[in-house]
Amino acid sequence: MSANLKDAPHIDLYVRFMEGIKWRLLTDCIPTRRSVAGNRDYLPNLAAAEFCLLQLRKSCELLALGCVAMHQDARQTRKLRTEWNAHRIMGIFGELKPSFFPMPSRTEIIPGASRPAGDVQPIKDALTKKEMLKAYHIFGRLLHSGTFEDYTTPQREVYDFSLIDNFVVKMMKLTNDHLYSLHDGKVVVRVFMQCPQIGGHVAWQFWPPLPPGFAQLFSS
Repeated sequence: MSANLKDAPHIDLYVRFMEGIKWRLLTDCIPTRRSVAGNRDYLPNLAAAEFCLLQLRKSCELLALGCVAMHQDARQTRKLRTEWNAHRIMGIFGELKPSFFPMPSRTEIIPGASRPAGDVQPIKDALTKKEMLKAYHIFGRLLHSGTFEDYTTPQREVYDFSLIDNFVVKMMKLTNDHLYSLHDGKVVVRVFMQCPQIGGHVAWQFWPPLPPGFAQLFSS
């Protein structure tokens, strides 16, 4: 099957979603985290953590919306266009198309080749769908003000930034170079979050079909 833009009609919108994720991670979360670590941030620990948690939760939602933009080949995708909650979107997608989640990848460089060549390999320790949904729930809970009882026994809350650090690393491993399988594997789209040829912006291209069983490696 020869792929064309009709197979991924909203790819430009997907690129915008990925630029949004990259901006929230690289421009907001990581610099704020470094400032807190070096005691250079003007925000108290709590406010800085909540700022980062908000960016990460929105990144989850952008990734979920990206799946909606990418998987126009799935039946009944249209009903997801009015959803914003990442948990609901992914729950519905799990029924419509179980292999909807992006597949983190890399390509081995063959010595002497002018471009990456060879078999696409999966990335270890990248964010999984299960991990993302769990983190999305945790981020939402931490962003709430708490209950009345929480304030009757007040204590100074200090966030452990390891939750944020770990999520950022895993999200970057997931999105840095990833694949989508469309139309029952006949069409594959590969996305690069930072393409040096276009100034570090998000780029994409159609890719050859994946080897049998590749998508099953990302079933969690």
